[in-house]
Amino acid sequence: MNERIKAKRISSELMDFFLRNNFTKLTLALDVRENKTLISIVGDVKPACAKLDYLREELNKPRLPEYDDFYDELLGTDQEKSLELVAFMTDSAEVECSHGKIRITLIREHV
Repeated sequence: MNERIKAKRISSELMDFFLRNNFTKLTLALDVRENKTLISIVGDVKPACAKLDYLREELNKPRLPEYDDFYDELLGTDQEKSLELVAFMTDSAEVECSHGKIRITLIREHV
């Protein structure tokens, strides 16, 4: 599947998570390069840095590229597993909290 479409679907899952958890002022950035895609989302949250450990744990599970198409089809079907599916489709995740904002940056290498 096209990397731009995968980036769109991964971004949609991140936005859904933020919106389900009453985050505000969402900012999303997508950078689809020749060899990788960078996805960054920032949202205000109260209480400050809520769910930080959960986000780090879920998003830092190892990528399983051999199942990319399978996981891509599952995106959007299970709110409980959505972040885990995102992790299985990305190579690295950085989760930071500062001044009441959570920033998630994902990198997906094109294989």
